[in-house]
Formats: sequence, C-alpha cells, structure tokens
Amino acid sequence: MEGTRCRVPHAKAHGDDRRALSVTKPAQRTTPLTLPALSPRAQRFVESTGARRFPAMTCDREALITLLQTLGLPAYEPVLALEQELGGFQGGLLWFGAYRMLHRAEDHIHWAHRRDDTGLPLVLVGRDADNMFYMDQSGTLFGESLGARSVLRRRAQSARSWLEKTALLQEAMDVARFPFRCEMRGRFGAAIADALGAALDTDASDAIEPLWSADSIVLGEGHVHDRPQEPEADQTTLFAANAAIVAECLRAVVAVDSSVEARVMAGTTTTRVFPEGDAAPPPETGEYVQLAYWARMPREHGHLRVKSHGETASIEHVLTCGGRLFEVVRFADGVGSRKSFTAAASALVGVCSDRTLAFLDRMAGSIDPRERLAPMALLALLERHGLPPYEAVLAFEEDFGGLELLWNDDYGFGVAWQLEGVPSRAPERIDARIVIPVGQHGDFSYFMDERGRIHERHWNESARYVADSLPDLLDDLRERATPVEPTSEG
Repeated sequence: MEGTRCRVPHAKAHGDDRRALSVTKPAQRTTPLTLPALSPRAQRFVESTGARRFPAMTCDREALITLLQTLGLPAYEPVLALEQELGGFQGGLLWFGAYRMLHRAEDHIHWAHRRDDTGLPLVLVGRDADNMFYMDQSGTLFGESLGARSVLRRRAQSARSWLEKTALLQEAMDVARFPFRCEMRGRFGAAIADALGAALDTDASDAIEPLWSADSIVLGEGHVHDRPQEPEADQTTLFAANAAIVAECLRAVVAVDSSVEARVMAGTTTTRVFPEGDAAPPPETGEYVQLAYWARMPREHGHLRVKSHGETASIEHVLTCGGRLFEVVRFADGVGSRKSFTAAASALVGVCSDRTLAFLDRMAGSIDPRERLAPMALLALLERHGLPPYEAVLAFEEDFGGLELLWNDDYGFGVAWQLEGVPSRAPERIDARIVIPVGQHGDFSYFMDERGRIHERHWNESARYVADSLPDLLDDLRERATPVEPTSEG
C-alpha cells in the first residue's frame, strides 16, 4: 500500500533527549467510524459530531509504544487498546488517540506530562473544546479543563463510558425536554431516584459518576458539568421536565438531610429590575418546605421555598447580600421569573446626570451587590495583585462596582469583577503608568488611571483614552444605545 513517512520531531524537554522517529503510515484519507460497543444513544451522539477516523493520525501498536517511550511516557495497555479502537477519531474539537495528540510534540508539549494524585504518570489521549483527556494504567479517563482555573479530575472509568455519559448529558441539556436543573450539595442520587421512579442508566453509569434516567428526568451524582470555577465533585444534579418533579426531588432530599443546600435554574428566565426600595420578601402563605440556598458566588445567602399547588408546584429563591434582599426568583410552568432589586438608576441618583440615569433605566442597568467590594477588601485585593491604591479607583468601586448594562454582549463594571472573574483581566501600562481594569464589553476592556480617566482596549489593540470618567463614558454610550426588553437567559 502506498504510504507517507511521518516523523516525530526532535525535542528536548523534561530532561529527555528525544530522537527523531519515522513511522510508515497510509496516505491521508478519512474512513467512517463504527463503534459497535456503544449504545444507540451514544452512536447518535458520535454521529452528531461528524466524527471520522483519520488513518494518518493513528499508528500500529509497536509504533505507538516507541513514540511513548521516546516522549518518556508509559505504554499503558488501555492506551494501546484505545488507539486500536479510537485512534485517529476526530469530530469537530473532539479527538481521541495518543498518537493524534502526541506525534507532534510541540503542539501539546504544555499538556503532555501530567500525574494523578498518587504521582503516577498519565498519558494524553484526547481533547474536546473545553478539556484535555488523559488515561492511567487502569484505563480511567481524566479531564483537565482548558480554562484559567484548570482542574485535573477523574471523568470516567473508560473512554467508552465517557462517550455514553456525555451522550446522556447532551440529551439532558435539551431545555425543550428538561427546562429545569436542580443542583444539591451532597450525594443523594439513590434516594431521589427511588422517590421519582428513575432507573440506573447502566450504559452511562460507572463508579465515578452514576446516572439515572426516566422519560421526564436525568439524574447524576458527581461533577456532571465542566465548570472549572466550581470544581465541586460531591454533588447531585437533576434535569427535570417540570417544577413539580423538582419539588418532589427537594422534598425527598430534605427527608434524608434537612441541612442540604440546593439551587434551581431554568432554561428560560425572564428578569425585571426594580429599585432597591421596592424589595420585599414573598409572603409565607400555604404549605411549603424551606431549605438552604447553595450559593454560587461569595457574599450571597438565601433559601429555597418549595410550595405545592394541587398537582403543580413552584420553587422560590430568596437571595440576600450584606443583609439586604436583592433577588427573588420563582420557578413554575417551565420558566423562571426573576425580580432583581438592583436598579442602577435609583442607586446612582446624585452620581450621574438625569439623562444618564434615564439611559441606565432604559438599558435595564443593575448593580449586583455580590460584585462590589468594600473599601478595605478592595485595598487588600489591589495589594494582592501588586497594584497601586488609586483614590479614583476606590471611589469608582464604591459607586459603580457590579454595574451591568444589558446591551449587545452586555457591559460589566467593577474592579473585583475584572481582577478575579473568569477569565480575569490583567492591568495595563500607558506611558509607564499602571491602569487598572474596571470593565468589559465583548472584546473591549476598560481601564482607569490615577485620575479616574477611562481607557478602552480592543483585544488585539493598544489601550486608548475614551472618557474623563465612567459617567462621561455612559453618556457617550447613551447616544448609541437602543432600549432592551426584559431578558431571557438560556
């Protein structure tokens, strides 16, 4: 058979002197991917990626052993077996095969050498849009997120198990079928499954993350989401078709552990912003079960209230920050309805002009109290980042920290938000002076100098002066803005 000669590049890293290695490979082409060991659901998922096998991106057993030895990596038997089964797999940004990931070492040198929590080396065997995948000597698949706060953790007992698990979770993320999601701190899968009549999904489950399913629910224990900012593994997640199922789930969990913390989300949530002075907790009427809210952000607290209405039910989040009520969310009838008592226009009276206040009102401007730091906390944050404590920046945070405008990609302002968010923003230098990140809009970042002036930088350009102050910038934005409707969040 006609073939091409592929070479492993010469490289020096980790103390190894790596020799060039030649491998005879078939000419570049693609072939259909057949995986008879997978369930029909997982087969559909693989087909949805448009996956093909690229023979030029895999190799035989002996060549892979030689490649791994050249790179100073162990030739684990499950890695060799995966290469035979999935080597050269590519469906969009989902790839499998150690040869595909390692034969051009300079492409993945940053990711090539990882160890598990016992110190044993792992082998890079794949990736998707958000993670690099590794395998240990038992065939367990690990994932390391590509985000700023990367976390390496066990994902599945095998690559096949990961595909099955991912296929089920892809179905669970269909908000038309499962508009509600409930996350609980702790492992309650068996108790919830028993209460809801769900069966263990033997295709998608393993010892790392068991999953249950039924027509109207998908239920999982462990870390079923890839959010690097929330590396919580000891949790239970329910995807449900209606609020009544979520309510029944929460009652079952409270019966097991009355101190459980939980939170609920809806695929569609409408938001209406009100002045802080309008804040009032919902009335405590009818029968309800109350449990603690599982906070997603620092400085927020609250509780959930589960109410029954005949054969239907509703769930309410009541959230506070710094001792004041700032948000009430009610989940029922397939959607969430949020009342946010954070209107920027009422909070900034006397700080901004009447025209700017009207603009903030039109743009559903709000000030999230969770994103605003007190002066002493901000000073500590600036010191931790080695930044100067500009008086203008301290005054800015006191007035505008946590400001959001719902327009196009949204505007967000606040020093803490920028320095500690995901992703975080680094300070800049203009004429040798440090300017501190204070806001963002799409690909644009905003910085403040020691005089309070605002500088704007596009991601691939240098920062440039745009306004003497944030109110002046807002006044300029007012000229270009159009009103928004109450938002829907997916």
